[in-house]
Amino acid sequence: MACFNNKPRQCKHIVGVLNAFYMKNYFLLLLAFITITSLQSCKKDTSNYDAFATKLEKSINEHNPDFFNQHFGFQAIINNIVNSIEVPDEYRKGFEMGVQHDLNVGETIVNLLGEDGAIKLLKIKTSPQPTAFYRVASSQGINYIEMYLTPSDSTEDKVLIKDFYIYRGGLTFSSTLQRLYYSPLANKLDSVKMNKTPSTEQAFIRNLAKIDTLTGLAEQKKYDEALALYATMPKALQQDKMLQVMRLNIAHQMGGKTYDDAIEEYQNLFPNDAALAYMQMNMAMADHDSLKLYTSIDALDKSIGGDPYLDIIRSDISYSYQNTVKARSYLENAIKTDPDLEDAYWRLVGLLIDGGKYDDAVAYFPKMKELFKVNPANFLPRDEYNAFWQAESYKKWAEKNPIDSSMLDAQQIAPQMPFDEEGADGHEGHGH
Repeated sequence: MACFNNKPRQCKHIVGVLNAFYMKNYFLLLLAFITITSLQSCKKDTSNYDAFATKLEKSINEHNPDFFNQHFGFQAIINNIVNSIEVPDEYRKGFEMGVQHDLNVGETIVNLLGEDGAIKLLKIKTSPQPTAFYRVASSQGINYIEMYLTPSDSTEDKVLIKDFYIYRGGLTFSSTLQRLYYSPLANKLDSVKMNKTPSTEQAFIRNLAKIDTLTGLAEQKKYDEALALYATMPKALQQDKMLQVMRLNIAHQMGGKTYDDAIEEYQNLFPNDAALAYMQMNMAMADHDSLKLYTSIDALDKSIGGDPYLDIIRSDISYSYQNTVKARSYLENAIKTDPDLEDAYWRLVGLLIDGGKYDDAVAYFPKMKELFKVNPANFLPRDEYNAFWQAESYKKWAEKNPIDSSMLDAQQIAPQMPFDEEGADGHEGHGH
């Protein structure tokens, strides 16, 4: 199927540690600085939040991190972290200098888009806290971000981002940064005072060596040993969000009842966390398990209150199992739900042309030109569609919309499907 996608020496040391810590301890942090709770709507004035969230969407899509940085309560997060535990002044000051000087959080958000991605504001919720909910889609897949907002007189827009949660990771930014701050303290217990530190965080600091060992065991694929070590940790730490995500990833590798038990406990501990369904979706995708994939997509769709982009993923799955009728239906439904969803149009046009339905494909060209300011024909592969170029419906379109010759060498590369065609094994969509 042809489908298309257009479009803190200590200061430096701390930031270096930040980057290395993320890369080395993926299971530990599960948030690569690069990947929503279903809330009850309130009848409150959200105009400031709506306008702000839309501006934020626009700035990120323009790959401009400044608007985010100007409205992010970074200092408040740092203050909360350093005030939670008494440490030597040199350590605290070094951390503050490093993250303030060298960590560009807005750029981290922008980098989620990659070269070809886009961020889309899906909704604003005001309860239990004001939240702007976004989807990020790129050739690397989809991700979701919850931006937690608060009123503020310190910015022109009267809104501040107090924290954010990227689903591909399972932890908020503040929680991740806090764990990074605590991690080196495991070797300095005689110089810290933890009377102000929450009990779970104390347990984290005192058990960091075990967590590092657990991470190493997981990397070595010694999953039984990793989970046995996990079971020796304090109960409060076992139920910590980060450790739960670690357990879930390890249990997924083992499968069966071990994985099911991990899912059940996570659900019981964090019943409103839509990121669980998101993680399950990615795990099922990695396993090429279409039944669990459909189920997790449905659960995610319900948890976040609906996202038409998920129909694109459903379509990709159906196509990989050679069910082109259902693949088309999902794409048409995505466009019906969100008429501006560009990726759905490109996939649908490719699907229709591949199926010889040239008139149906060309019928979408006027709308695509109106919405996306392009001639779709400019981005279709020349050699693969010889019969399409000869179709009367295309020739009629080309009379007033000729191909731009400068585009001939600028063909777009299709993003990889969740299942490649080798995984299809001739199945027909599993009756979903």
